[in-house]
Amino acid sequence: MDDDLAEKLDALRPSLPEQVLALPKEEQDAYLLRLVRHFEEQEKLEKEKEEIVAKTTQKVESEYSFLHPDLKQPLDHHYDAALLSSIRSGDPSALSRLFHEAHDGVFSFHLFSPSFCSKLCEEIDHFEKWVERERLDILRPNSMNNYGLVLSQLGMNKVMDDFVAHIATPISRLLFPFLTPHLDLDEQHSFIVQYEVDKDKDLGFHVDDSEVTFNCCLGVEGFEGGDLYMRGRRCHLHQQTEARDEEKWEYQFEVGQALVHLGRHRHGVLPLSKGKRQNLIVWCRSTQLRHEEDLRLCTRWCTYHPHADHEEEKV
Repeated sequence: MDDDLAEKLDALRPSLPEQVLALPKEEQDAYLLRLVRHFEEQEKLEKEKEEIVAKTTQKVESEYSFLHPDLKQPLDHHYDAALLSSIRSGDPSALSRLFHEAHDGVFSFHLFSPSFCSKLCEEIDHFEKWVERERLDILRPNSMNNYGLVLSQLGMNKVMDDFVAHIATPISRLLFPFLTPHLDLDEQHSFIVQYEVDKDKDLGFHVDDSEVTFNCCLGVEGFEGGDLYMRGRRCHLHQQTEARDEEKWEYQFEVGQALVHLGRHRHGVLPLSKGKRQNLIVWCRSTQLRHEEDLRLCTRWCTYHPHADHEEEKV
């Protein structure tokens, strides 16, 4: 280990959780080194993304003309009226009645208005044609998707930040109270995924880089296949373990329907056999939770254990 790296690890050492500080120095160093390497890689990827986004965003802001300008603003009519009314009422029982627990820890509900869904689909098509004419590089949602786009490039960060603060946060506090008291979601990565037979027709087994994920089917009617499959919630320790039969579940999307689940609820997409499916995904993140997380502990929401009330496990 070179001197610069050793100095970096020593600077980080006082912030280690008590359980890690109790370990021998060699184990502390291994723990810190994993964190440093992880964040260095993330920083490199983020810089590359920022360069693409900055170039595209600058041109979008100066030259792109929205087909539906109201999509740039956080407006009430973007959302399902009953959902918005229930959130603003502050009545948890009224809000909870709008959600159906379709599977353990996976809730279905109506999130956006039909007009918002159709307008966003039209805007995406309009934007992609403009990008092609302008020969711009756009950032794809993640390493697993070759098609789709990140909404920040479309100039919709203001709308999605407002969604996280005023819609996603109260919903997540209601449905996932076990995450932490007074959950604060303060970051988002919002993107469109597109599935077609001759393009991205499926998506491999994975977890999301989020605390809570919202997944809304925008369109298009008439698609077949492309079901979402779920395989149980897992902490970092148990991410690669087999799913039990009761954790295996598949869901066929309907246009306008949304799902919400923990980011670490393992899932994927089965092959689409006909048509096109387009979804809006919002990864909601919490700086608070990420600072509190100890990767050496199994969380209470991890369903690797058959009972939710298991004791936290240290390895």
